[in-house]
Amino acid sequence: MGSWLDKPEGGGSIEKGYTGGCGILKVLSIRELIANFIGWGVLGLAVCGVLASRVTPYIFIPAVLGLAVPYFYTRGKFSVYHETALASGVVLAAVVGMFAVNPNPAWWQGVIVTLPTAIILSYLGLAFDEYGDAHSNLKKGVKSLAYKVWETKFDLALYILAWLLMVYVF
Repeated sequence: MGSWLDKPEGGGSIEKGYTGGCGILKVLSIRELIANFIGWGVLGLAVCGVLASRVTPYIFIPAVLGLAVPYFYTRGKFSVYHETALASGVVLAAVVGMFAVNPNPAWWQGVIVTLPTAIILSYLGLAFDEYGDAHSNLKKGVKSLAYKVWETKFDLALYILAWLLMVYVF
């Protein structure tokens, strides 16, 4: 399905140390991949069910939204929403954590507190992460901000400084 996306001209994606466990996904069929997603989703929602019975059922809202993050992250490579999808996963994880320990949390405070981390991990970190695949993926039409940094040969130090300054001011 999406295995062609990260393949540079001559083979598979640039090997990244943290993706070692994802190699199994390359050999799965679409049906097996969907079963994998559903299986892990059901297991995650089962944990949320236990928490809902003990704390609050509102935990299902960010948990179910979080199930869509991998889909939007993958589709986001061809739009400007690539980094935003990644950042939303960080924010949703914080909100799930808040609902896991408090039946009525000030979830909006968790969103505000998590935004600087989400920005650093997504908008700033993705520019570094995609470096190895940027050249080949730009030819395929990716449009995310991290890829545009490499395409326009924008000064990486200035890009980093701009995001850190924005997080500091925020």
